[in-house]
Amino acid sequence: MNRIKDSLKRIPLTVKTVLLTLIVGVSVWAALDYIVHITVTGIFEAQLAERLNKQATSYRYRFGRYVYSYSNLAQLIVSQTNLVNHVTKQEWSKTDSSQINYSRVTPNWFPGLSTLRSIAIPRYALLLDNEERVREVYQSMQDKPPDLLLPPSHSILRRSEGIGYLTTLGPEHYLISTEKILSPDGHRLGSLVLASPLDAEFLQASQGYHTESILIALVTGDENRILISSDPAHLPSGVTLDSVYGQHISVRQAFFEYGDSEMNFKFVSLVPKAEVSALTSELVESVRKFRAVIAIVFILTFAFISYFNTRRIIRVTKRISDFSTQIAVDEKVDVLKGDQLFILEQQFQQLTKRVIAANNLIRLEAEERNRVIVNNALDAIVTVDENENILTWNPRAETLFGYSKTEAIGSPLSSMVMSCLPGQSMKQFLPASSSKDISGIPIELTACNSDKHEFTVEMLISAVHSGAATIYICNIRNISERKRVEQELAAYRDHLEEIVKLRTAELESAKERAESADKMKSAFLATMSHELRTPLNAIIGFTSIILQGMSGPINDEQSEQLGMVQRSSHHLLNLINDVLDISKIEAGQLEVYPEAFNVRESIEKVIQTVAPLADNKKLSLVSDISPELGEIISDARRVEQILINLLNNAIKFTETGEVHITCFIDNNSLLLRIKDTGIGMQTEEMDKLFKPFQQIDSTIARHYEGTGLGLSICNKLLILLEGDIKVESDFGKGSTFTVTLPLKMQEVNEHQKPGG
Repeated sequence: MNRIKDSLKRIPLTVKTVLLTLIVGVSVWAALDYIVHITVTGIFEAQLAERLNKQATSYRYRFGRYVYSYSNLAQLIVSQTNLVNHVTKQEWSKTDSSQINYSRVTPNWFPGLSTLRSIAIPRYALLLDNEERVREVYQSMQDKPPDLLLPPSHSILRRSEGIGYLTTLGPEHYLISTEKILSPDGHRLGSLVLASPLDAEFLQASQGYHTESILIALVTGDENRILISSDPAHLPSGVTLDSVYGQHISVRQAFFEYGDSEMNFKFVSLVPKAEVSALTSELVESVRKFRAVIAIVFILTFAFISYFNTRRIIRVTKRISDFSTQIAVDEKVDVLKGDQLFILEQQFQQLTKRVIAANNLIRLEAEERNRVIVNNALDAIVTVDENENILTWNPRAETLFGYSKTEAIGSPLSSMVMSCLPGQSMKQFLPASSSKDISGIPIELTACNSDKHEFTVEMLISAVHSGAATIYICNIRNISERKRVEQELAAYRDHLEEIVKLRTAELESAKERAESADKMKSAFLATMSHELRTPLNAIIGFTSIILQGMSGPINDEQSEQLGMVQRSSHHLLNLINDVLDISKIEAGQLEVYPEAFNVRESIEKVIQTVAPLADNKKLSLVSDISPELGEIISDARRVEQILINLLNNAIKFTETGEVHITCFIDNNSLLLRIKDTGIGMQTEEMDKLFKPFQQIDSTIARHYEGTGLGLSICNKLLILLEGDIKVESDFGKGSTFTVTLPLKMQEVNEHQKPGG
């Protein structure tokens, strides 16, 4: 090993640098070529992924619209007079209930083929009587409906009413939509059920007979199995995605779950691996030669630069060698040859020895300069050891305290600085531990000189560690004149306090004006309810007219967009109602109208109102209403508003589990308790729970929407209703809100009653 090192030292630096540049350059080019290949492949696949993701999303939207169109078709059929007349003429109750009439002939009450192509083409249409028994079946193919549809379960009929409902019937997946058949006077005659299996024909119909060269498949979200594919020969139904990943690449998956479905699906776009590999290889090979030429140019360029730089190093090394020879007039200097860096290292070691010697000389000169600075300083500079004994005493200390250097050195610092104050010691100002940092902390104390004249000084103590010992440097300055000026400034303090009192009075007046303006603002908002609600109600009304087709037909896209407008308008109207309610309460303009009402009916009505919200999130909505609940005297509208707000909050902040409503009477009071299994709250967050415009989740990208007014409005309404609200919460486990209302309001003003 030593021989190899010696041999390398003999090789000139220029030769070694050029060879090393070539070796490193070739290695780096090979590595970069590999990296570029991987990068290009990644970019290509990312672009392909983006394209496939857009296509999968488009397929998903088409599928969703097609599912939604089933409910539209069912509504269209039951609105036909022919169907109502057909059902009215049937005497199902007089026939055998198990008899089912099957037909492949299009009945007169069924829409024509041209109409079905613009909406949907169901596989089966079933007519049920009022007892949910199947009486007639229209089928567009030879196969009969599955047994689980003859008849469909009550649960399927309830969940599929008015919507397109996706469910599993045995081994197959079906889309089902149900509508009631009503007579002209509103009497129920039966039900219409449209059903179609999810197969290749259904997928083709949902995509509008649209085909792509890229393969797509509808996959179950739980088992990851292919239900339908655009190419059954390559992607047959029933196989898992894992079994086809060997020949295909699934670049992106678009997940979705229907709120009116007990299943979730995902569309998957796939492309054969062989095509991707061929395209990427062709792309990489087309630029590899060009990169090789560029790499050679760069390697040669860096080799020339390395040669140029090493020549400069050689010149610097020669200059250092010449400089060492010139300063070493009394030493013998060996002339070295070979690697210039090795020569430079040897010369550096020799120079280091000379630098150390020069540094010692500089240190002695610095110490001398420090002594000159200390002796000419304007402050008294004194150094003491850990026992308070003085080590150094500069001329300014002699002038300030009247003791000579000879008298001071070796004496305790307190005997020189506070000689006229018996019992005082400087040790109280020194830190108990040498590790405590006291630098920059001024100490103000009373000192006296040899003439027993007292004056005020300011002392800064700095600790300097020298091995195991600690030395304290004390900078002492006479601040008697500064203290005198401070005392004079203190004389003006009383006058300043009077100015502050006057300014405080002005601020109080300004505060009163601001509070008055805030009340005027609240009163203004409270009177603006008509002006704010009327335009929104007009938007909601006219949108409903257009959606119902009263102003002419509209296409599916227009219907979807108008539905978004209608939902957003309802949301905005709710927000405005909350703001107007809180403004009316703050302005004192919100009135309650107590009257006798059945509280059980109000509670059950509210539970029915929020039940769809709980069903959409698959939450259990459990109620436990005491049988003794009956009439109470309060404002029914405000009581229902409070309960709706609390139930909406419980459902909104609960992802799994249940919401439990308990109602009972306790000591002439009505207790409503809403308990959820949601996110809960921390103790420190509950202080702002009933404050307006505040939410527990107040981050920039909040997960839960809302104005933060619901609980504040509930609290203020309960005050008007002579009630109370309490909350208990366990973070991560849920919350419990308890509302207490009197069975009979005591303070009933005549002007608060309607017409009063």
